[in-house]
Amino acid sequence: MKYLLMATMCLLAACAQGKTDEVQAGWSNEPTPSLSRTENEVSIVGHVLDRRTGEPVTGARIEAPGGRTAVSGTGGYFEITGFVEGESGHLVATWGQGLRADLQLRALRPGRLEVVLHLGQ
Repeated sequence: MKYLLMATMCLLAACAQGKTDEVQAGWSNEPTPSLSRTENEVSIVGHVLDRRTGEPVTGARIEAPGGRTAVSGTGGYFEITGFVEGESGHLVATWGQGLRADLQLRALRPGRLEVVLHLGQ
């Protein structure tokens, strides 16, 4: 019991130091909730992969409804925020010489939508 208590205290101390902005293996730390966000806000996060190899694609351009854009980073990871409930349209990723992925988005629900875009010709 003594060791369990000590381990818990060490874990709590590590958590109390806060999150870093470090990105590891293509994943980012969760964003800190902002007071300006509304309950109906939506974010889209995901990965861009090469359809043939399954490898992550760094540097792909992602276009979303409302003129929102992103570029995939390490591990093919991307995040686009600022959507509101009910928005719909296409999520399109492009890279290199004609590689493309197109995903039809239904009416978005509040929260975080996770997707995987497979680039191909």
